[in-house]
Amino acid sequence: MAPASDPNSKPGAWAESKPGVWTRLLPWLVAAAAFLAFVPALESLFVNWDDRANFLDNPEFQKLGLGELRWMFSTFHLAHYQPVTWLTWGLDKAVWGTNPFGYHLTNLLLHCAAAFLFCVLARRTLDKTLPESVEFHPFAAALAALLFAVHPLRVEAVAWATERRELLSSLLYLGAVAVYLRIHWAEEGESRPGIRWVWVLAALAMLSNVRTVSLPLALILLDYHPLGRFSGGRGLRDPAVWREKIPFFLMALAAGVVGLMAQAATSTLIPVGKAGLSSRLAQSCFGVGFYLWKTLAPSGLASWYGDSYSDQRAWVAALGGLAAVALTAGLAASTAGRRPLAGRAMLAAWSWYLITLFPTLGIVKSGRQIVADRYSYLPCLALALLAAAGLSRLWTLARAGRIRRPVFAAAAASGVACLTCLGGATWRQCRVWNDSVSLWSRAQRIDPSSVFVRTNLGIALLQSGQFAPAVEAFEAIKEDAVGGMDPDSGRAFFSFVGSLTAIAHNNLGLALFSAGKAAEAVAEFEKAVSRAPDFLDARLNLASALAKAGRTEAAAAHFEAVNRAAPGDPRAVRGLKGLRGRGRGRSP
Repeated sequence: MAPASDPNSKPGAWAESKPGVWTRLLPWLVAAAAFLAFVPALESLFVNWDDRANFLDNPEFQKLGLGELRWMFSTFHLAHYQPVTWLTWGLDKAVWGTNPFGYHLTNLLLHCAAAFLFCVLARRTLDKTLPESVEFHPFAAALAALLFAVHPLRVEAVAWATERRELLSSLLYLGAVAVYLRIHWAEEGESRPGIRWVWVLAALAMLSNVRTVSLPLALILLDYHPLGRFSGGRGLRDPAVWREKIPFFLMALAAGVVGLMAQAATSTLIPVGKAGLSSRLAQSCFGVGFYLWKTLAPSGLASWYGDSYSDQRAWVAALGGLAAVALTAGLAASTAGRRPLAGRAMLAAWSWYLITLFPTLGIVKSGRQIVADRYSYLPCLALALLAAAGLSRLWTLARAGRIRRPVFAAAAASGVACLTCLGGATWRQCRVWNDSVSLWSRAQRIDPSSVFVRTNLGIALLQSGQFAPAVEAFEAIKEDAVGGMDPDSGRAFFSFVGSLTAIAHNNLGLALFSAGKAAEAVAEFEKAVSRAPDFLDARLNLASALAKAGRTEAAAAHFEAVNRAAPGDPRAVRGLKGLRGRGRGRSP
């Protein structure tokens, strides 16, 4: 994927630079830097966005045994089929219980392993395709790996326990790519791994995350560049090139079908009738532009980007559509220009970006999210490698005296400064994921009109015991904020929000009652009952508070209402007996 001289040239096995102690240490230093940048993620709790449903409120996950293993390989829990990911979570459960530290530590170690592997893979790719700058490649590869590893766009995948699937599948995907390149770059007399190892890694990747179904196309892209198997059209006519891809396409087809079944079974797959082709294409263009934009300017990152976010930034969709058409056409034309191999390399890098991004662009639409930071994990590898290739080219020109060495030094220093800033931004972004309240508060600042974000913030406040702010958050959600909902969905949603509001009022009432503020507690319990008349706990609490405030007739009425709804409820019976013992109230 890097600008190249002849990819079939043989300046030595792998055309490798002579590895000294320092250069051998560089991949380890990259992994260490990635670990340090994400240290705040280790302090994070489970958040109220799938984490609780996966690890805390999931009865199948609370036990470990053969039954749970069968469940891991058969469940469509939360619209995903990811048995290998579940196995790693099961190991975390065996070691750490439900302590979130262990889950975040595993995530971070997987990310560090991916950074290490990408550093090694980037160096070997540069060695093979740019032999004239081979001495500089260990450092260029390290810079590429750091650009990938410490970028704030990686935070969501690393700091969110649920996104283990992104990290694990990407590491396996990279492993499959590394083995595939090794097979075809091995020299005479060198050991050559069998293609079956690529099959195994591909299967494990797809069983970790369905988004890795792009792997067969990525392997064909590697055949084009850097392997050069299609040079002169010979590979296009070679049956072996295509025959070896059949197992990968069969795996991808099976994984894709099962993934669609998981989405359909949980009603998250959006039919064409509710989102037509034009809206899907617009979302795809937005995605192409969004990840380019946020790679260059990683500010304003959030956990949720919905329709309201994209509607306010239509220029991003225009940028994405223009880039998809113009860059593809321009780079394709450049392959026939003065530097065809450089053109092929840049076309391959851009194609990698599009191919690995395609499963998340929304042509097959699931859920209401438009884009997500985590979806950039694999696509942006190519952008980082291009940056390393560009720096290597500058090094070659500086060494040959075609540009002044201070120009190269300034470019390298700028790169180091940029990486330092990115690492600091990543550290700060990790703090956003420390708990549910900070997560959704940040998302609300980025997109204050999102009902999804506001609802989740209210739930987070409620779960953290901040009842008054939770009430305020729920009360602020108005029907006109979800005008795009169909009537049935709208009614269901507001029934849901009404229930949450009632819970928040009830819990706020309990806090006031415990503080001896019975009259104020009564007002909150009354609001809870008015929003959810069948909420018996709130009605019982209201009756108790009324009795405490001396309003025994009203208290008796609410105890009787509970007794009618749930005959013999011991709490209602005790309450009525207590009132009769005081000479007040009526018999049930």
